Amino acid sequence: MVHHEVIAMAVARTAELVRTSPGAREEQTAALRCLVALSSLGSNVFRLEDGVLSVDGAQIPHGIPAVGGLIAQMRAHAIAEIGITQGSSTQDLLDVVLALAADATSVPAGAGVERTTRDSGTKTVRVVRAGSGDTVPTRRPPAVAGVVDGVSIRGAIEQEALRDSPLAAALRALEAQPAGPVVLNRLSDVAAQVALLVEEGKIEIAVRAIAIVLRHEASAPETARSSYAIAIKRMLPPGTVEEIARLAPDQRYAGDVIRVLQRLGSDGTGALLRLLATADTTGNGRMYMNALREMREGLHLAVEMLAHKQWFVVRNVCELLGELRVIDAVPALAEVLDHAEPRVRRSAAVALAKIGTPAAALHLRKTMKEGAPEIRGLVAGAIGGRASGALAMPLVVAADTEENPDLVREYYQALGRIGSADAIRALAEAAQPGGRLLNRRQTDSRLAAVEGLTIAGGPAAIKTLEGLAEDGDRAVRESAGKALEKLRRSGPEADRRPRQ
Repeated sequence: MVHHEVIAMAVARTAELVRTSPGAREEQTAALRCLVALSSLGSNVFRLEDGVLSVDGAQIPHGIPAVGGLIAQMRAHAIAEIGITQGSSTQDLLDVVLALAADATSVPAGAGVERTTRDSGTKTVRVVRAGSGDTVPTRRPPAVAGVVDGVSIRGAIEQEALRDSPLAAALRALEAQPAGPVVLNRLSDVAAQVALLVEEGKIEIAVRAIAIVLRHEASAPETARSSYAIAIKRMLPPGTVEEIARLAPDQRYAGDVIRVLQRLGSDGTGALLRLLATADTTGNGRMYMNALREMREGLHLAVEMLAHKQWFVVRNVCELLGELRVIDAVPALAEVLDHAEPRVRRSAAVALAKIGTPAAALHLRKTMKEGAPEIRGLVAGAIGGRASGALAMPLVVAADTEENPDLVREYYQALGRIGSADAIRALAEAAQPGGRLLNRRQTDSRLAAVEGLTIAGGPAAIKTLEGLAEDGDRAVRESAGKALEKLRRSGPEADRRPRQ
């Protein structure tokens, strides 16, 4: 089992024990210790999108123990993302686990995981609310605090022991007068100090200073924007871009680095891509990938890198394009399906599944029909959300001809995540017993279809499950009953998406 799955299971299992076994103190303590040990190996970002959980961009299979419960709790608390910094303290991890394990229906409005972790003062865990594009940090790691909050420079200057430096004076002067007739002079003073820092190799301090200027620029009146543009261009000569990007894996500077690289547009994206191609460790590669997910421009450069000579670079780029659903990458990804390296072919297929457009579905037909069982399962596991509606019918065809019950289950789960009217009709048909003698469906297949209907939720799925709750097959009858109970307990959440 890979690290992403292990850390997901650790978080899920710990929260599950707290939620369902309040008296099991020894088990809870053991699970928490395991989680602390795993978090010491690296930082991780948990994302929930369209009912699919991923860790650092790697999708977590639904079959991993307790993961289903973690997904349900994140959805119930309206949490889209949880970031855990490497070396998180036991108390911080316990705080977020306790908040996740809480019954969302018994918590006062607005007092969800984000507020609970913020109020408890966790230092190394950040939370993003569903439906919010803003990161909702708790107390940050000490090296970041003081710079991230607004445009105040006091924390940054004190941390770097530059309280009385010319840079500190220049930033204070800008903060006191961030617009007006003298703003260009103020910015020129900051730019001159930043240039000296770059020359001395103090990129970390330079990045923080530039990020502060960018925050002032964001709130500056239109009349001052040209002055900011001139100064920022001076602070960011081409030769410094890659040096700045190298700081992306460092959690102390990542937020400021991404802000600066976003300002650089395609140049910033290109620098990250070059570093991704030559990443010396798996951890650094993952962090460059995380930074690239935040970039808004220049993703066409990633498509061009699919022709790279190193297979692991192509694999990483495939994963990135799939995570970001870069529709324009579909033709190039289709060519990579014939790559000599099996791991690259697998990543390309998964990327196409995540993109899920009609063109992507067309290129996946051969993989779904002739690919190895492992690849077919990975493709099905990567499908999810209404944007993948074009893959519903290929999944139905694949399920009808598939003899492996585990793969049939994967296909039906994928149909449930798609949740379109066509997908639900196909699941409803697959859940029926079939003919009395001919075309009689196996119980395992019908149970898998019930599971898909449960994932889909909504009125149409509930109506089908109500009929199955009176089915002649005891296993199907009981499974449908449990599914109905679960959907009704979740209330409006089961009807969250329009089905027609």
